[in-house]
Amino acid sequence: MMGMGSRTLVLYVTFSILLLAVLAGAQLIIPVKAEPIITIISGWLTQPVTLDGRITTAEEWSDAIPVDLTLRGEKSGSLIPARVWIKNGHEWLYILMSVEWPADDIDQGDHFKIMYGWRNDSAEIRDEALVAFDGRTGDEYVVKVDEVEQISYEDTNMSPPGENNAEGGASHDGTHYWFEFRKELDSGDGYDWVFVPGQTYGGREGEWIGLLIHDDKWLMHDEKEVYHDEGIMLQLAPVLPSIGIARPEDGAITSVSSVKFTASVSGHLSKVTLVVVGVHDMEFNEETGLYEAMLTLSDGTYKWRVEAEGVLGDVGSMPERTLIVDATEPMVVILSPASGEVIKKNKVDVSWGSGDATSGVVKVEVKLDAFDWVDVTGKTSYTFTKLAEGDHEVMVRATDKAGNVAEKVITFTALPPPPPEISIKSPSAGEIIKGSIIIRADVSSLIDIDRVECYIDDQLKYTETFPLCAWEWDTTIYPDGEHTIKVVAYDIVGNSKLEEIAVTIRNVVEPPMTLIAIGATIGVVFIGALAFILIRRRPPKPPKVKPPEIKPPPKPPTREELLKELEDMYKSGRITETAYKRLKKKYEAEEN
Repeated sequence: MMGMGSRTLVLYVTFSILLLAVLAGAQLIIPVKAEPIITIISGWLTQPVTLDGRITTAEEWSDAIPVDLTLRGEKSGSLIPARVWIKNGHEWLYILMSVEWPADDIDQGDHFKIMYGWRNDSAEIRDEALVAFDGRTGDEYVVKVDEVEQISYEDTNMSPPGENNAEGGASHDGTHYWFEFRKELDSGDGYDWVFVPGQTYGGREGEWIGLLIHDDKWLMHDEKEVYHDEGIMLQLAPVLPSIGIARPEDGAITSVSSVKFTASVSGHLSKVTLVVVGVHDMEFNEETGLYEAMLTLSDGTYKWRVEAEGVLGDVGSMPERTLIVDATEPMVVILSPASGEVIKKNKVDVSWGSGDATSGVVKVEVKLDAFDWVDVTGKTSYTFTKLAEGDHEVMVRATDKAGNVAEKVITFTALPPPPPEISIKSPSAGEIIKGSIIIRADVSSLIDIDRVECYIDDQLKYTETFPLCAWEWDTTIYPDGEHTIKVVAYDIVGNSKLEEIAVTIRNVVEPPMTLIAIGATIGVVFIGALAFILIRRRPPKPPKVKPPEIKPPPKPPTREELLKELEDMYKSGRITETAYKRLKKKYEAEEN
């Protein structure tokens, strides 16, 4: 024996002694009408085959089931053991035949043959294909009428010519012949069998299949013996189930609870099912050519797949996919301002919270009145400035990954205070100044002052945090000419006011007259006077010269004067009590 486990699939009926006797004397090798005694189920081709006449790898024929046969010699009646593997794919039929054969009886023409025959009303037709030990192949078309062969030609010699569609190889391992063979299921040349995956051949009335080993030294020129089986029925493997395109896509997120699952499935199928929260049958839609199932799912994340079961029980499956169902809009709440709140400033700080339990928030936007939406994704607050007095509407919108949208709206009222008032006390606008002077400005506001800034020619020189500006300006480091003094006051809500004046610096004085110039002047005056005396004979009165008046620079106010002025500003209502107490505390602390 060959040392391989056998699997005899189906034994149908045993030929009677009478039938065997008839077969022994019959000209045909395979009976036409007798029922075959062995059914071979072809495996589905999943492993590639190298046609070298041997099992090349352990996997090469692992997709086919071996069947043990006993071949009988037509002339001698002797029996030889054999084993056969058969498998098919979409296009090809593959056969591996192993026959016990002595090494001293090897001939180049020894060959394996498969024969498929059928009978019509007028003739018997056979398609025969073979592979010999020396690697030659044959593909022959035979027609017999009234037991007489009318046609027996190679397909290539027919008119019109066909093709030799047989391929294969052979070897001998010392104890056994190995024949490896393949032929197309449907070559299309008109002289070959036409096999369809999933169908059974050799079991119908007037139809047969035979597997034969020819002991032929020169390949049909010196045939010594023909060994054949008693007839087989071949059940070709159906197309295995295969799943193509499926929907929804992996990781899809849907905002509707009614979900349609579809899949394109090929093969010889018994059923197609959807596996998600249980198993659900999928129905074939003839219009779309797809298997479909409609399910209603609650919010959540689901794992799903499609499974297809073939007629032989093979199950094809697709990789598991993820689906998120989120038919609920996200949560959004406005934390500030409160609905109906009165904002006593010209800006508003909007804050919010948002979230989504299933798919997550992907976008957050905020909007004021009829202005455009502002994308604030990833933030929790936003400030709107330059509010006009009156009622306003603020909206926050959140969108989740499924496309669900939620909006919240609140209204509030803005009553912003007027901006601060500024009065520059010194110097005066247009004044001519020199040396060091004190820039003095008073600031009044209905609310607290944040800061007061003093600029010279648009350059910030001094900043104060109370509503009073008193800064000493050394004009000698500036060129003579016109300069700008600007005072800007900011209150605590962001309002601001600017006051600006222009002054002229004049630090360069006309130089005094020199002694020579004075002497020359006196000489001229003396000569003129003497001439006048001589003429009028009376002395003139000397002219009166008034020296130029130079004002001393004003002194900076003392701490006491500042405290007194601060108190006057509070009593007159120009600053609030809070500002008064804060500034008074600051002045007293600086004095100490």
